[in-house]
Amino acid sequence: MAKPDNADLAFSGPEVGGPIWGGGQALAFRTDDADLKAKFDGAIQAALADGTVKTLAQKWFKRDVSP
Repeated sequence: MAKPDNADLAFSGPEVGGPIWGGGQALAFRTDDADLKAKFDGAIQAALADGTVKTLAQKWFKRDVSP
């Protein structure tokens, strides 16, 4: 939105904010893929802990939408 080419764009509808990993967000894994689920859980927790989620939210949404 900050670029001149986007001058004709506008936000509409409700503004998204708050915890993005809460209700309504999901990933599905086969029950026999416990190791894969554990890797995703670890990666998400690490991204939250080291600030990656906050950094990416600031970059793309211009605000912190991390939980």
